[in-house]
Amino acid sequence: MNERAALIEQVMYAIYDAVDAHPFPHTSFDERASIYEILRVAMQHHVVAGKAHRSRDS
Repeated sequence: MNERAALIEQVMYAIYDAVDAHPFPHTSFDERASIYEILRVAMQHHVVAGKAHRSRDS
């Protein structure tokens, strides 16, 4: 994993952890679930894109 990909992954996990640890009082369960889903898809895309880059580099 290159430096940029590692940084993106760290940021996504930090956002996920922050939302999980300190849900905003005005956010509903459904809204937090939407945030988690967006992050899950973003992380999944990031992992798939990283694998594609690695396979092209080899």
